Amino acid sequence: MSSAASLWAELAVGWLPAALQGASNPKILRGQGGYFEGAAHVDLLEKGQAADRARGDVHTMGNPRYHIDPVRMAQVATALAGRLVATMDPAHAADFTTRAAAFAAAVAERVPQWKEETAWAPGVVAYLRALGRG
Repeated sequence: MSSAASLWAELAVGWLPAALQGASNPKILRGQGGYFEGAAHVDLLEKGQAADRARGDVHTMGNPRYHIDPVRMAQVATALAGRLVATMDPAHAADFTTRAAAFAAAVAERVPQWKEETAWAPGVVAYLRALGRG
């Protein structure tokens, strides 16, 4: 897991700080219980690459687009449930942990099928309508 992700692994560095300040809610600021950064709870891909604008976006901390990976999102859901229990709403601990576990189980159940269905295109994300299935 990434221990020091910063502002969604640099994806939102241009706008997130201003949005957090503009929300006028100190509970969601970095370092407070209401601040949650999913990138801090997953291993990011492509870490440590050279900062070279010729290659497109520069994300030296790793690719911040973990949200398109269902396995990483299940990890984020589990971490978020833990945060909600620990700092926000411990009275609903069972609900949060049960739902996060159900999401992780559903993802784990479907991953083999998704891998099989996309084996023809390794490393490619395709929108279902583009495949004529939507």
